[in-house]
Amino acid sequence: MLFWFLFPNPDPKLEEGEYFIHKAKRHWIILLQRLIIPVGIIAVMLLTVLFRLSGAEILSTTDDVGRFDAISILIVLGIGGLLFAYFRSRARFPKNRAMRRNYIFGVLVLIGLLFFYLAGGQLVAFTGPSSGMDGLNTLLVVASLIMLLVIDFTVYDWRSDDLIVTNMRVIYEDYVPFFKDFRLQTEIDNVQSVVAKSETYLQNLLGYGTVIVQSAGQTRIVFTGCSDFESEADPLTGFRKRVSQAQKFIQAEVDKRRNARSPLELSNLIEKQVYGQEQVLTQPPVSVRAGRGGSWIFPQNPTIRGDKNRTVIWHKFWLFGLLELFRPLLTLALLSFGLLLLAGAELVEPGTIVTLALVMVVVILAWSWYVIEDYRNDLYILTLNNIIDIEKKPFGPENRRQAGLGQVQNVTYTTTFFGNLLGYGDVFVETAAASGRFTFHRVPKPRDVATTINDYLNSFRQGDRERSLRETLQVLKEYHEAQVRHDELRRQP
Repeated sequence: MLFWFLFPNPDPKLEEGEYFIHKAKRHWIILLQRLIIPVGIIAVMLLTVLFRLSGAEILSTTDDVGRFDAISILIVLGIGGLLFAYFRSRARFPKNRAMRRNYIFGVLVLIGLLFFYLAGGQLVAFTGPSSGMDGLNTLLVVASLIMLLVIDFTVYDWRSDDLIVTNMRVIYEDYVPFFKDFRLQTEIDNVQSVVAKSETYLQNLLGYGTVIVQSAGQTRIVFTGCSDFESEADPLTGFRKRVSQAQKFIQAEVDKRRNARSPLELSNLIEKQVYGQEQVLTQPPVSVRAGRGGSWIFPQNPTIRGDKNRTVIWHKFWLFGLLELFRPLLTLALLSFGLLLLAGAELVEPGTIVTLALVMVVVILAWSWYVIEDYRNDLYILTLNNIIDIEKKPFGPENRRQAGLGQVQNVTYTTTFFGNLLGYGDVFVETAAASGRFTFHRVPKPRDVATTINDYLNSFRQGDRERSLRETLQVLKEYHEAQVRHDELRRQP
């Protein structure tokens, strides 16, 4: 496990008061499906080396062209069986693309073998002495070692797929260093349904299936090949059935959050509101670090303002500002080269060259200023109460979208190969507001951005619960005072 040793997969950062409940992995059968092709390629290459060392010739030809015998029939039947399995898997397992890729690969290999066999070819023919470790055998051995790294990477990718359940969130995480960093999550409070399916005899026998978590927004977590299906007795029928432990834990947390009020919250509010004590719930700490930068061209990213709303402002990753600035700089270089050619050929008067150069510099500086301001004016803003997306052109229109944190449903992020390598990505914020989804395009450290938004969101929800409990307590106080006014408390039953 070279990749696992070099790049250990970190667990997601937990919020204040959050703790792990359950972690589900993909079943080993999913790994087996992914390894069929690379293991098969290694087997073919090593067998080729062994046969050639024993004096055999691989993929030789004969004069028997067009023969259609029992071997040809077996190959045709194999092609038909794989095609049947392919179309059956499309209907029953539309999400399992790895399985269908294996079927297509097998069909292509068998079709190639069929044409080769009909053209008079034969797989192995013992023709003479050993070939030794010649160039072809050496190449096949080196290719086999490379395929071993591919297998190691495939195992790492399989081990990095997690379905994590905490007391606050359900998280699907798929992390591969330098290639992808994908996280899809939903808050426990937003979970609407949890479905666990073990549909085939093989899935029921081996104890795996698919877990689907649907949230109140557009987020839908689908975790195929989940390995935590265990056999339990149905309390209604008594029959044995496969039950996903992830589904049980998620549903238990959903029920707990919906049905329970914190006694500590009620106690603290009563002490403060009724008896004048200062025992109040403290808000979860919200901590982010300011980014590097601070120049006129590239502002501090993120920028943290010391106001009461603890405003955090993100810009796009500095590389994209530099790419926008590259166009005027390239234009300046090309025009300068053209002016030098004109001056060297003495086709234009020196005074004219100077005038053109000054005009060119002024225009390029104005263009560069416009590009920089356009980059700086695209803001992604987070406060203790709102999330804001601003796109503003210099001296031009402004597109401003805003939603309250109370309308935020889910926060996810994703990166590409280059984004993971350089440290930028996209953060998606699903809201119930009319403005819909907010996308923080190409922001630095998207994992930290998503974590910060979740910090603010948890802080807002904590305060929202306190406000709700305070309103309930106020209603009870008014009712108590009404009872005192009407002398109901002294009446005998």
